[in-house]
Amino acid sequence: VELSASAIQRAKKQLETSTSREKISYAEFIVSDVGAYLKKLKQLDDQTVVLVNPPRAGLDQKTVQELQRLKPRLI
Repeated sequence: VELSASAIQRAKKQLETSTSREKISYAEFIVSDVGAYLKKLKQLDDQTVVLVNPPRAGLDQKTVQELQRLKPRLI
């Protein structure tokens, strides 16, 4: 989940052009505010892995609380 549509496009392109032997077989890229998106979610499936790359300020407390509520397999 990323607010910047151009950042999402760059991430998709990097994934498509990756030469890694272990390509990611499934990834979902969503353009949205993280806090708003997490609040809308009721639950995650038990295989969900969340990758975070916060700004210098770090994850805000509300985002941390929402992630804890959703209980992904791995953060």
